[in-house]
Amino acid sequence: MGDLDAQQQRVREHLGAFLDQLEVTPMTRSYRMLVLQAMLVEEIVEWRLAEYLHRNTGVQGPDRFVCRASHAGGRPILFLPDRSRRPGIPEGWQEVVADGVAYQANFVKVALNVMQPKQGGENVLPTLLRGWFGEEAGKPGRTDAVEFERKGSAYVMRPVAGAVPDDGAPTGPVAWRKYTRDEALDAVHVVAQGWDRQVGIVDRPDQVVLFVTLDKRGRPAAQRYEDRFLSPTEFQWQSQNRNTQQSELGQKIRHHQERGVSVHLFVRRHAKLGGTTQPFLYAGTLEFQRWEGERPITVWWRMEEPVPEGLRGELRVGG
Repeated sequence: MGDLDAQQQRVREHLGAFLDQLEVTPMTRSYRMLVLQAMLVEEIVEWRLAEYLHRNTGVQGPDRFVCRASHAGGRPILFLPDRSRRPGIPEGWQEVVADGVAYQANFVKVALNVMQPKQGGENVLPTLLRGWFGEEAGKPGRTDAVEFERKGSAYVMRPVAGAVPDDGAPTGPVAWRKYTRDEALDAVHVVAQGWDRQVGIVDRPDQVVLFVTLDKRGRPAAQRYEDRFLSPTEFQWQSQNRNTQQSELGQKIRHHQERGVSVHLFVRRHAKLGGTTQPFLYAGTLEFQRWEGERPITVWWRMEEPVPEGLRGELRVGG
């Protein structure tokens, strides 16, 4: 499998089950080969047509847009302009050119967080952004931005010194600012669904949002998770009792950096004071350090934004 390029790997992932079954199916009846031949011819025709259309129409979307650099999981990423205000922003894997080199970039719902060489490989976006803006690229208080300009079938990306992102470009939540739950979800560009307004973990393909109340008094014993600040830069968190390390969520948490998944922490000491629901403080993004246990999993996170001295008493920060 190591000799497949990125496009071939995606085909293998999409058709893997079919190919595996085909490999072990005996061709004892001639009609099976005829059916397979017809299917392959149809697939080849559709692929050739799609390739022709892509080659002759180029990428679709605005001729130019600007993305704001931000920070997630210890790495700089790019937030896209608001799609509702800028229709046509690219989606999925697209060809981009930076510093004269062609890459493939993954445009997800709100961000561009993975960029690879065309033949596949490691995520080069953090290295590229730090090369343009320095080691502090995308960190709070900075205005780093990148311009994308359509050139034929690809977008050319380049740094824009002192740029102001397009109107509507997400800026993300501000560290240690207070947010209601709805405001917090809006700030990380998550549309609330189902139980998202009640649960402590909001899981999306490109990010995980943790809502933590430190004071667990009054809760059932099974829900008194051991969440706490071990120091101004380290947070201990426990998953729900049903989660295991090999579960989908467990693997996303363990490998969030290489998958380009941001993990956000919103925390408060009390759920209510005097009958009034308390807001959460945004503690920034987290970086996985280690874990242990099952049902629940105990995870130790490194915090990108240290707890300010004035909040350490309220949040019972250790160390």
